[in-house]
Amino acid sequence: MGIRLKVNEMNEISKGTVIYDAGAPVDYICVLLKGRVELYNEGSRVLFGNGSFLGVQDLGMGRYLSSCMAVEDSIIYAFPAAGPQIVERILSINKDYHGLMMYAVVRYVSMLYHIREAMKAKAEEGYKLLMSLYHEYIGCAREIGMLSPKITEIESFAAMDTDSVIDQKKLEYYLEMASVPLDVIKAFYGSSIGLTQYPLEQAGGVCTELILENTEYARYLISLRKLLFASENEGLIAGMAKLLFRTKTDKNGETVSKRLSGQVDACMDLLNGIEELLEKKTGQTAFADREKIEKLYVSILTGKPEESSGIGEIRTEDDELVLLEDSLGQITGFAGFDAEKTEQFRILLHGFEELQDKTATDDTSRQLRRGISALFYDLYEMVFLRAGGRRDLPKPVDLFLNFGFLSEKLLTDSEKKYLMSLIGVKFTGPCGNGRVYTIREWLNTVFEGKREPSKSEMDEDYTEYVRNLRKSNKITDKDEQQLMLDCHKKLSYEIRNMFQSNNRMVNGQISTFVPVLHHEMFFQEPQSMLLDLPKLDAVVERLKSIDYSVFYRDVLYSRPDKGIDKIYIQKEYYPDIILMPTAGSRSSMWQECAGKRRESAGRFIFPVFFEGDLESAMAKMFGRYRWELCRFLQGGSWNNIKYHSLTSEYCDYIQFYRKNHDLSEERKEKLKLQIQKAKNSTREVFVMDYELWVRSESTGAIRLNKAARDILALYCPFAKKVRKALVGQPIFEEALARAERERAKAAYEMDIRIRQIARDTKEDVPKEIMDTLKYYQNN
Repeated sequence: MGIRLKVNEMNEISKGTVIYDAGAPVDYICVLLKGRVELYNEGSRVLFGNGSFLGVQDLGMGRYLSSCMAVEDSIIYAFPAAGPQIVERILSINKDYHGLMMYAVVRYVSMLYHIREAMKAKAEEGYKLLMSLYHEYIGCAREIGMLSPKITEIESFAAMDTDSVIDQKKLEYYLEMASVPLDVIKAFYGSSIGLTQYPLEQAGGVCTELILENTEYARYLISLRKLLFASENEGLIAGMAKLLFRTKTDKNGETVSKRLSGQVDACMDLLNGIEELLEKKTGQTAFADREKIEKLYVSILTGKPEESSGIGEIRTEDDELVLLEDSLGQITGFAGFDAEKTEQFRILLHGFEELQDKTATDDTSRQLRRGISALFYDLYEMVFLRAGGRRDLPKPVDLFLNFGFLSEKLLTDSEKKYLMSLIGVKFTGPCGNGRVYTIREWLNTVFEGKREPSKSEMDEDYTEYVRNLRKSNKITDKDEQQLMLDCHKKLSYEIRNMFQSNNRMVNGQISTFVPVLHHEMFFQEPQSMLLDLPKLDAVVERLKSIDYSVFYRDVLYSRPDKGIDKIYIQKEYYPDIILMPTAGSRSSMWQECAGKRRESAGRFIFPVFFEGDLESAMAKMFGRYRWELCRFLQGGSWNNIKYHSLTSEYCDYIQFYRKNHDLSEERKEKLKLQIQKAKNSTREVFVMDYELWVRSESTGAIRLNKAARDILALYCPFAKKVRKALVGQPIFEEALARAERERAKAAYEMDIRIRQIARDTKEDVPKEIMDTLKYYQNN
């Protein structure tokens, strides 16, 4: 607490006496007649000698910004700081006071400025070095597979904002003036009170601004020091010590140990440099517990952790979750993603992580999800291309490609551990003569040219897309030829169309969807939701054992070398099942064929983590597949009743159901409600009936009306085993009989054709044709 001064007279001050305290009201303007005093605050300390005026620079704030203490026995004269005219009254006493007062203030400006520049340089240097050392620390931890949690304080630590609010021209003016000799300043300003007052007031304002800025820099350096070492043995140096002790038992330990030793030395140099600067420029003594840090450093040098060092036992179990630390950083770093986009992605993802309700519909939540989605697929394409066919990928990269994993903070530990357990496990593969793919596997087939890109939402395949570009003169003929062969463009087309559309669709939460895997996506444990090959294969085969012909179609066959011109055979094309990297409750029958090719497989889309009744979802998928395949094969006549087909007969049935005498009024009313439920979509009415056909009617449970049953029995016939079980029920007899006649007729005609081929060629009939006869006879 400051002493009570006698005003308008000399005061003898003993060494070590605090004359006034920072924050106290400005009661005195003092002139130092003999001795030396120190002005000190949180951000600076400055010494003043004989002839210096004290307190003038604080008048504008009305309180002292620094404490003042005598560093040797001194004599000061105190003027009462009463009223705004005090400076003018002091200046009028002695014209030498003009120059002395100005000289003291501009020297203060100069000294505060040099303190600021020293702390600014250390803050910038220290931040860069801290972050560099921290990333090295994380890298070393990963190399030895050690559970070394991130230091969250460093993760969130930002660079110091070094923009100054001080008028630079004004500052430069006073810095120049500080180099002018005292006698020159006294001669110039002694000529007039008015000439002195305004620049003196402005210089005081600059002092105030510099003191405040220096305080911010000092606080920043203290925070930086604490990140290096805290008294509780927390911080980067303690973390590195733990790693060093761990390297003694690791196979990569020697290499990592050498790197870490150099990093520890750099940390110690930075810590000592910060403390030395703060002590010199602010007078604050060392902040770190020097005894503890010295013992710790000795332990590091000797490689023997002592109890007195304060470093506790570190966890050394092989916990792979450490490998997921800063997943976004690892993934974007692997991809070489643009730094600006990476920072934007990090901000968006952090905002999403902080949302209490990930499905909120407010503007902020929507903007976060939209921003993440916009960057997600750019990043995915870059990661995919960089990964190629490699299997030894960083764990987050592997999980990102197959499951949409991007942030370790969005999943629980148990969910992350389960995902980690799937790395390297093959849960996809052949399904019939089709295949189950992860999205990464599927995109790889497209990139390698084994499959053509899928259609877009506008039902435009890649070939049509390129040709339309040429027709609209957006590309040349040469460009068109190149694009048709460009595997990178095909990959981009597949990601921007099939992947992006279906990822959202199968998740089911269309309006609140975000492509990043997160805890709220899971309605159950992910173990029970994973769609692996055994699950999918089992449900496909179970439904196929009921609707045996679902994947068969008429294909034109010819063998001129054997004298076989044209013959239609039955060939089975299992669909490709593609697993989107998300969790959801829906599925998508995206294509019935690949492009315009009749002899190609369809494409079924599911989320890799599926919640719901898989058999029901697959049955609906089969129904949509049958409908769309019939439309594709029939072309423009798909709903023309003159050409009998599944779609034409079903459209006729729905269009004229009110006139159908086979339907009772009750059945008609029920069908009306069904049409409304299907939103007037004839296809969706059929899908509902198809599911009932294969899941209920195949067991003898009556769920359909006669008209629908007759159509389904003909075009979606049950397997022989199912028909035998139902043949005794009169309600199925007529419907099954018509299908039986058609099948017998087809078998008879194929048998005649086979005999003709055998007679004409005198050779064995090709297997494909014989298989078609067996198809009619055995099913």
